Amino acid sequence: MDSIKRIWAVLAFVVILAGLALGWYGAQQKVTAFLDKLMDRERAAGHQLACSSQQKGGFPFGISRSCSGLQFSDANSKATLADLTASWSVLSPNAVSVSLASPSRFEAGPFEIISSWDSSVTRYGGILNNRSWTDVAVRHGDLSVKSSSGLGHFTFERFDASATPGVLKPQDNILPFSVKLDRFRSDALAASFFGSEALDIKIEGVVDHLDVPPLSDAASAAEKWRLAEGRLRLSAIELHSGDLKVTAQANAGLDPQHRAFARLDAQISGLVPWLEKHGLSPKSNFMSAAFVQMMQVEQVPGVGEVHKVTLVIENGRAKLGAFPLPFALAPLY
Repeated sequence: MDSIKRIWAVLAFVVILAGLALGWYGAQQKVTAFLDKLMDRERAAGHQLACSSQQKGGFPFGISRSCSGLQFSDANSKATLADLTASWSVLSPNAVSVSLASPSRFEAGPFEIISSWDSSVTRYGGILNNRSWTDVAVRHGDLSVKSSSGLGHFTFERFDASATPGVLKPQDNILPFSVKLDRFRSDALAASFFGSEALDIKIEGVVDHLDVPPLSDAASAAEKWRLAEGRLRLSAIELHSGDLKVTAQANAGLDPQHRAFARLDAQISGLVPWLEKHGLSPKSNFMSAAFVQMMQVEQVPGVGEVHKVTLVIENGRAKLGAFPLPFALAPLY
């Protein structure tokens, strides 16, 4: 009797394993068909994609595809990437993860960008419920940019970004997004105002009325957005470097002449000590003194002196506080 039970258990296991194998094989075939269609579409658009080697994996509870030595090129640019791996798991069935291995190289005209990182993962959600979202996480990035004007070098410890299309009203097509960059350093910043101090940046906001056709040209997409009274609303802008901390909120759009209009309200703490640290004391530097005079000053308990200023852009002109800035804005398209 026990031997019969064991035989049935083995048979059940074999049947389950065979079912998993058939299901996994069928899913891989569908992925292959999708990738072939994607490659054909890219080639028709003048884009060339090639892998030095490809691998399939993930059995039995997931699907993964890897492309090593990825090469991309079109009429104006080319890029290479060490490895790209896309994976899906039954443990997280609503999302696909894409991991990129460094280094990478991108060339376009006089520009060449060489980058590396410890890890880079992008997740795409909404596969099952159509409530799409995307998030990106990159750790310890290093970028070198070569151009005809010289060489630039950038590093950061952490980069996070997310976009979550939502619906406040069916016709509004709201896109909430956030971007966070920690411990950012660059040669240009070091040579100007920030010295060796790292910069932390955070931006959160929404864009509405994004009901534009996919792959439409930028001008027609922008015009449709303008006619729908689309707005970019930044609820949180934060910049932090040493003693300097800037927080701001902003709203922006396009006017009938296709020029940008915007209002940005900023609050700055640690401004004067930061200027003094970098040899720009308002007591001895005319430009710093004029800049500080444009602002309102408020004493905030626990924070100290906070400078407040508003930037307004309208009718093709910009004004910082009560002072007009000496330039005009041209139409964007």
